[in-house]
Amino acid sequence: MQIIDSLRYLVEEFHVDGFCFSNASALVTGPHGQELSRPVLVEDITFDPLLASVKLIADACSPINGVCKVKEHHI
Repeated sequence: MQIIDSLRYLVEEFHVDGFCFSNASALVTGPHGQELSRPVLVEDITFDPLLASVKLIADACSPINGVCKVKEHHI
C-alpha cells in the first residue's frame, strides 16, 4: 500500500487534485503480459474514499514494447 499511502499523503498535505501516470499500461498488465480486467492499483484508487475523486491522467504507451494503444478501463 505504499503507493496508495503516498498518493493519499500528497492529496491531504499538498491538496493535489490529480496524478499523471507515465507508462500507465504497466498498471493494467499482469506479470506475464496479460491485460488485467481488474487492476489492483486502479481499484484501490477507485475505492479509496479520499482518492476516488482525484483526476487520473495516463499515457497509453507500453514501456515494454513501445506500442501505444488507447483503450478505456472502467471499474
